[in-house]
Amino acid sequence: MRIAVLTREQIVPVGSPIFADDNRNLSDVNVTTFTDVSDLAAMRTAVSIKEQVPGTTISLYYLGKNIYTLRHIMAVGADEATMIQVDDDLDALTSAQMVTEALQKDKFNLILTGQHGAGGDGTGQAIANFIGLTLITAAVSIEPSFKDGKCIAVRTLGRGRRQKVVFNLPALVMCDRTMGTIKYSSLPEIIRAAKLQVKEFKPMVKRSSSERIKLQMPTPRPKKIFTPDSNLSSSDRIKQILSGGISKRATDRLEGPPKDVAKQLLSLLKREGFL
Repeated sequence: MRIAVLTREQIVPVGSPIFADDNRNLSDVNVTTFTDVSDLAAMRTAVSIKEQVPGTTISLYYLGKNIYTLRHIMAVGADEATMIQVDDDLDALTSAQMVTEALQKDKFNLILTGQHGAGGDGTGQAIANFIGLTLITAAVSIEPSFKDGKCIAVRTLGRGRRQKVVFNLPALVMCDRTMGTIKYSSLPEIIRAAKLQVKEFKPMVKRSSSERIKLQMPTPRPKKIFTPDSNLSSSDRIKQILSGGISKRATDRLEGPPKDVAKQLLSLLKREGFL
């Protein structure tokens, strides 16, 4: 079995903000890189399947630029690694196209990625659509079936609910953060990962030049405030303040017994041309 694991570099600011020379982005001393828990769960799940299925190879695809973070993930149990250098502000569609171009060079039985990491923001769904794979989301466990070559995945539906899914290979599975797979790298594995050669993949997909329409809050307009007439007496000014300056409308009021009111209403409707 050939397994591909897709992980992505996450960048977060740390410490007091220090801006770069362009005064637009944060300086390199103000950011740190890490790997999402769901991406690590995908890598550990691949190692678990490798221990159950003899002859399994794990190919790690890393979206980022930090070689040290990549080596840390490789030490979990990757057989080979490929670095796909992408920009930090790259949209999900272009990222999916770049990853698809890299994955289509080799045929994999199973592609694993994180639900909130490399597969987040719709990237995982787009990759599965581009390649034409079965998509399993929010997986908390995966078990290969040795009888018919299928896999069994347990998905989380929230609030403690679970769903068991049987699917055929090839497929793309997005692992949830709650996947209970723990695998610590030993010293020999760290040394082995440090000696492995990392391939670099330069995608041919060009970045889209379309501009996004941004929503902006409207500028607040000053609200007119009613001011009472200073020529009126104090009591009349208070009445104006209480009424908000709204004067009474001049209306004709129909008064009297119901029969007289009905006659007045009919004559009014006839006079105005409604009847």
